[in-house]
Amino acid sequence: MKRFFQRSDRDTRQKIVKLAIPIMISGVVQQVQVLTDSAFLGHINSDFFSALGNVFFPFFLCLGLMWSIPTGTTVLIAQAIGAGKPEKGKSISEASFKYNSLLSIGMFLLWIFYGKQILIGMGVKEPILTYAHSYVQILSFILLTMGIDGTAASVMHGVGISKPLMYIGIMRSLLNILLDWIMIYGKFGFPAMGIQGAALATVISNLAGIPIVLYIVFKGKHLPFKPALRGTLTAPWKNYLPVIRLGLPTGGEEVLWHAGNLILVRMINSLGMGGAGIYTLVMQIETTPVLLYMGISKAAQTLVGNRTGERNIPLAIRDGIQCLRYTLYVSIGFVLLFLAIPGKVLSLFTNDISLVATVAPYLMIAGLYLLPKAVNITIGHGIRGYGD
Repeated sequence: MKRFFQRSDRDTRQKIVKLAIPIMISGVVQQVQVLTDSAFLGHINSDFFSALGNVFFPFFLCLGLMWSIPTGTTVLIAQAIGAGKPEKGKSISEASFKYNSLLSIGMFLLWIFYGKQILIGMGVKEPILTYAHSYVQILSFILLTMGIDGTAASVMHGVGISKPLMYIGIMRSLLNILLDWIMIYGKFGFPAMGIQGAALATVISNLAGIPIVLYIVFKGKHLPFKPALRGTLTAPWKNYLPVIRLGLPTGGEEVLWHAGNLILVRMINSLGMGGAGIYTLVMQIETTPVLLYMGISKAAQTLVGNRTGERNIPLAIRDGIQCLRYTLYVSIGFVLLFLAIPGKVLSLFTNDISLVATVAPYLMIAGLYLLPKAVNITIGHGIRGYGD
């Protein structure tokens, strides 16, 4: 308990804020993309909630794996920087770009050829099946660049740079909102594409940031090392093995969490097609505070990784706990919001009064488990920063 109240020094606290704020903003603006889709589509047809829900959990299982494995990249680069070995960070980043990209292409092919079968296996029936399949056939194209995107973000987090990702996230979110409005409703001469328009807007807005990400990592002056295209193409598998050893347990945790949700949604679908939409709506709203304190958790991972590289474990523990305190401050505000005005929060996404009344109690329950979830996520990132 004494350790919990031990504050980090001022420089470290400022570093936490400097690392966390851009990641927090980046995470929230990315979540705005998801919430914008839900809000626009939910006001057209509440069945779209169920379509999004049935795509969300199996598709995000793949996305979660693509974002989790590069955690190993972040940790290893943070430790290399802390130990004063930038060349080691360079070889790790090159191998990560190569093999994470191959993995993302495999995920894309899976969804393109077997997307409908996956949805049928989830128990999705018409008319939701047609909506969901048309949505995921377009959305799948973001998987092609997820290896690049996830690796670039993990490299920047590993060296303690987060502002560029924030600016890219803001650009993507604003572009997504504009394209959602144009493509879903049919503006400026475009046809009204509905749920397909939402998917296309998401793909275009995500692809728009890739050239910027690649320039920053390969050509910019932000990193203490500069990955090379030739080094990436010829990177040996052995340089990627340490990333896998650290990233797969994180990916395994992510896969198990999503697998649990898949089983739950499959059970809900057996009761009726509307349940998955209710579950997804609550999850999407509850994810917003999670993405906020995820920025603090990523800061904990980087700082603990640096301290571990320096072989200063007492300060690694102290700085990790400092991040945990900040996480709890953020979570308490959202707990109060979800408990006090759940109906007003939900009315942003649908004008279906009966749906709001049905979902409100579940949003309140989601608010109650934000605090233990915050503790789990922040401490987990600190442990990963240590290399475990």
